[in-house]
Amino acid sequence: MRSQWDWEAVAGPLASIPDEAKVWMWWSALIMATACNLLFFVYVELRERRGLCEANRYRRYMKWLAVPTVVQCGYRSVFPEVYTGDCAVDAPGCRATRLVFFDHPANGILVNRGLAAVGELCFVLQIALALRAVNEGLRGASMRSSLVHLASWLVVCLIVAAELCSYACTATTVNLCVGRSFLLGEVA
Repeated sequence: MRSQWDWEAVAGPLASIPDEAKVWMWWSALIMATACNLLFFVYVELRERRGLCEANRYRRYMKWLAVPTVVQCGYRSVFPEVYTGDCAVDAPGCRATRLVFFDHPANGILVNRGLAAVGELCFVLQIALALRAVNEGLRGASMRSSLVHLASWLVVCLIVAAELCSYACTATTVNLCVGRSFLLGEVA
């Protein structure tokens, strides 16, 4: 029995493809996934407008809160980036390396951080709305909990604070902010 993977045997025909071609294939797959996401959203929207499916208030909120996440994922598929390095602690000389596929102003760190913040906030708002909907869907007032309602909005507040710490880290490059951002995100 082998203790490590034999990647040459697993990769098979992909092993003979040059690395640069593999990267372009990966990027093309990201673009196709983005196109599928956008087409699916348009399909759902058209079905609701034609009255082919019920669109209650909760469903509309959830759908429109998904838009920033879909747009962010699509944008970051067109302009991918990778961070390397272990800078979770504020160590002297610690620098994270940011690798981008295209060196373009549209792939700026503040643009990507802004899109990520909006997408993450909308995702957390979806979770908060789902918690509230489940709580309100419980039969009988005795089973409903105002604690669930409070907790759902507390999570949103914690994520807002985490996003602010993340922006502070991006703007100042002080790695201590990263630790606070991760801590607030984990508590939420």
